[in-house]
Amino acid sequence: MKILFLQNFWHEHLGTMYLSSVLKSKGHQVAVGIGRDYFYLKDKIKSFSPNLIGFSCTTGDHLWALEVASKIKASSNIPIVFGGPHSTYTPDIIENRNVDYACVGEGEGVIADLVTSLKNNEDPSAIPNLMLKKDGTYIRNSVRPLINNLDDIPFPDRSIYYDNFKFINDNPIKHFMAGRGCMFECNYCYNHLWMDLYKGKGHVVRYHSPEYCIEEILEVKKRYPLELVVFEDDTFTANKKWLMHFLELYRSKVQVPFACNVQAVTVTEEVANSLGKAGCFRINMGLESGDENLRYIVLNKKVSDEHIIKAAERLHRNKIRILTNNMLGLPGETLENAFKTVKLNIKIKTDYPWCSLLQPYPNTKIEEYVKNCKNIKMSESKEFQHTFFKDSVLDQPNMKEIVNLQKLFYLAVKLPILFPLIKGLLIKLPLKSVYNLIFLATFAYRYMRCHRMSPMKMLVFSIRNSRLYSKT
Repeated sequence: MKILFLQNFWHEHLGTMYLSSVLKSKGHQVAVGIGRDYFYLKDKIKSFSPNLIGFSCTTGDHLWALEVASKIKASSNIPIVFGGPHSTYTPDIIENRNVDYACVGEGEGVIADLVTSLKNNEDPSAIPNLMLKKDGTYIRNSVRPLINNLDDIPFPDRSIYYDNFKFINDNPIKHFMAGRGCMFECNYCYNHLWMDLYKGKGHVVRYHSPEYCIEEILEVKKRYPLELVVFEDDTFTANKKWLMHFLELYRSKVQVPFACNVQAVTVTEEVANSLGKAGCFRINMGLESGDENLRYIVLNKKVSDEHIIKAAERLHRNKIRILTNNMLGLPGETLENAFKTVKLNIKIKTDYPWCSLLQPYPNTKIEEYVKNCKNIKMSESKEFQHTFFKDSVLDQPNMKEIVNLQKLFYLAVKLPILFPLIKGLLIKLPLKSVYNLIFLATFAYRYMRCHRMSPMKMLVFSIRNSRLYSKT
């Protein structure tokens, strides 16, 4: 069987690579097509002649995927399967007439079962984790247990990207996952829904063995350009025992700078010191809001200002650079609350400030919180776009000023001398187009610095992902 995955961003997707490794282990052929417009994807579909086309979508990106799916269906009968976060948490995706199947939760088992079923002309209606249409009704099957031993999964199949797209192969930044799952239940995240989905189906937080991870990284280092390892785990530092063993091996065997995500409460002096010795170049740490009450009550993120400040001090002492994740436009947030977020970033000397606009995605607790606020209006979920940097779907006081502040956030943090001017005057001016350009410029500069990219590589990356032509 031939399975073709389509995407609209020039980036390696770990989920797709894991699915490909499982499918190839069962003798199937897998390919990836990249492009925003169907015009650039149809040649790939024609030349590969797939038996199944897959899309993995987040909320917002599903709009692009549905549009492409509709054009595929207009000229062929190739079955289409959707997967990823949007399918998992917005199950009515199966009701779209251009979607034949939708996967919920972990995809390795379900995609293998579905392809086997299609190959043998069998009825797939009882496959766990699968949603489908049958006889005019929608079937939504329950999920199978979580994969307990992650080492049973083959290494992600990187060849589908690196051997076919020179631009992605030549990028010396490669992405890895040491484990799966998150122990926290922040209101703005889908993790609480994941925990409910898999209640009684196994441990949500699981890890590959340190030895598995090291072997995978060394294999990539041997075969492809590798100058920066990026771990995509939600909280890389959550399991201290696992972490210390891994960092010891990484320091002695890999010796490549790396970046990872941390939760401030996990960054002890010992952890920060071990990360630094192992070659950690940068960490991503969620501040979200500089207002502790909003962080606790609205976002359910149980991290205090003191946790954040202490973690930053420890990281700086070990020469580890800090990228902070921040959000503006929280329900009930005032301008003074938003200014606190800037001030906290200045206080901890953030190296790479990153700031989005809160999106209360469908079925999350933050969406429920917003709906219970009588003085806040929200657009329908269908209006969510692929980006959380452009605008807010919330209608509340001072939102225009808060959106402007988000566009100028990098300058306010990195050039604090400008902060009084920004908060006193600039955010009040109707210069949306100008501020969008400033945001794009500072976003590109921050991305270039925190990924150790040259200006030329950053320019090529930006052009690729603005045009998204499916050429190598």
